[in-house]
Amino acid sequence: MSNRRQSTFEVAQMGKVWIASISLFGISAVGATESDAIQAVLEAFKTHSVANSATPAPDPVDCEACQ
Repeated sequence: MSNRRQSTFEVAQMGKVWIASISLFGISAVGATESDAIQAVLEAFKTHSVANSATPAPDPVDCEACQ
């Protein structure tokens, strides 16, 4: 990887695409530009279950995949 930098999340260029990730939460996103990848991983974080910890996790019994 080249053009790599790490802060609260990691951004790296692999070939022609950029990958951004927050490894602590297991969230990664790919974008055509560095900015696209960062925005995508931040959008993914907004919907991540840890980001919404004030809302209780859904009951597994109510989950369609669990039934």
